[in-house]
Amino acid sequence: MAARSSLPLRLPFRLPLRLATVALLVTATTATTGCAELLAQLSAVGPAAVQPPQPPRVDVANVRLIRSPTDRQLAGWYCTQVAPMLLCQLFGVVPPMSALQFSFDIDLDVHNPNPYPIPMVEILTAFSAWPGAQGQKNLGAVCLSLCDDGQSCSQGDPQACRSGGPDIRTMADFGMATVNFLLGVATGTTGIENLRVRMLPADGTGRVIVHLELGVSAVLDLVRKMAGDAIDVLRKGKQPHFAIPWRVEGTVWLRVEGFGRFGAGFGPRDGVWNLVAK
Repeated sequence: MAARSSLPLRLPFRLPLRLATVALLVTATTATTGCAELLAQLSAVGPAAVQPPQPPRVDVANVRLIRSPTDRQLAGWYCTQVAPMLLCQLFGVVPPMSALQFSFDIDLDVHNPNPYPIPMVEILTAFSAWPGAQGQKNLGAVCLSLCDDGQSCSQGDPQACRSGGPDIRTMADFGMATVNFLLGVATGTTGIENLRVRMLPADGTGRVIVHLELGVSAVLDLVRKMAGDAIDVLRKGKQPHFAIPWRVEGTVWLRVEGFGRFGAGFGPRDGVWNLVAK
């Protein structure tokens, strides 16, 4: 394969509505390779020379809150539900639901230890708010399938993100996920051909950026139930502070001819979103 510049190559995906938007940032200097070329490489050395692939390591590099309401906006939304109207005038006009959106990026660093590039074919991402809570609708999961032909890359395959193994989380492990709690976002201006299978470079690292959002109605219901201290402050006509604990986890699936698909898990990674005052 020909050498390329060491500058990162960013490959954004444009997906149908409610599917995860993903970008692959190749940090190795080796050029990315198509599936046909990979198969040719493996065939050239013969099956006896090809060792079973080593599983990659997937690290959650960062979880970045991109958009969220402020403490004041949430106070304005909840106040008329829990306090007299006179007190609620302190928080201004009730904001529209469109102003109360939570969206965030998950940066995954996928390390391929093998001496050949490996195609990434599926990504499962699960998110929970107040992860220690029991009996709440606080869990969501999204599965993204990548395809050889990006022009006809359908989603919603019932078998996607379900092949398991030791310590591998699949969609079956998140069967209690709440519908419309976690959503993918269709953004960007590139064509749907970017849904094609993406290659992790040989002996290198690829960065995967999964862009997600929370369903507004579902998260507003959950915050009112779980942020009891903040709601009590609001009832007294004072400005509350909202802090939302979260957890992300999931699995990346790869495929090697002759060995099939295999998964590598990531997380759980925990954190807290502290909303700004105004």
